[in-house]
Amino acid sequence: MRGKQFVFILGASISIALLCSCQLAENKEDVLIGQVQVKIEEDAELKWMMDTYGFTKESLEGVDLVKFIKEFDLYNSELSSQQVRALLDSLRSEYVDDGSSKPFQIFDAQPGGGLKKEDQIKKVAFEYNQGTFRQRVIFDLENNVRYVDDATPYTLTAEQKAVITGLAKKCDIYSWNNEYRGEEKDSTGSLYWKLAFQLADDSLCVYSGYTGDGSHLPEAYGDVLEVITSIIK
Repeated sequence: MRGKQFVFILGASISIALLCSCQLAENKEDVLIGQVQVKIEEDAELKWMMDTYGFTKESLEGVDLVKFIKEFDLYNSELSSQQVRALLDSLRSEYVDDGSSKPFQIFDAQPGGGLKKEDQIKKVAFEYNQGTFRQRVIFDLENNVRYVDDATPYTLTAEQKAVITGLAKKCDIYSWNNEYRGEEKDSTGSLYWKLAFQLADDSLCVYSGYTGDGSHLPEAYGDVLEVITSIIK
């Protein structure tokens, strides 16, 4: 994170920062997930920046939002719309999207598809979002690397790769429903999660859930969390 090094930038820029209103773009594209057609919503970070700070889609074109959001910890920040807009205006050249954040688009996929025992898995992605804490992990089994929250690659050892490759069997993902959702109202402790598998033919099998009280989870959800945590801790 950039800490407080942007204080002077804010002082110089905030006076010219303008608030703007926008309409959330509804453009979606079809992708093949498993054997069914599902929708992928627009990039999650783009939608969040538009909803939270009033950016237009056009004003964020070419910006690496994954990097920008992480370095300023915006998901947990109390910065105003004016402050965030001033930051981006002043530092845009440091956050040019070079394509390195593309792997995280897997998290935009909606639940769908069904994993089979004979499927060849080449990527596993997991998102954990509880309260103000959010973490996203990708295991690239083809290239033997893993990513945690940004596009910095970390080596995936042979032992770790074997553990992730065996995750579906260990936790019997084959029997999971695509969605698990409680009826509780949103709260500061609510948990949202997503588990996605990219197969050899590039199709996706995606599972997700929401719970406000820890119920409505797959039976082996705790095992999935334990396996992934043991690798990235």
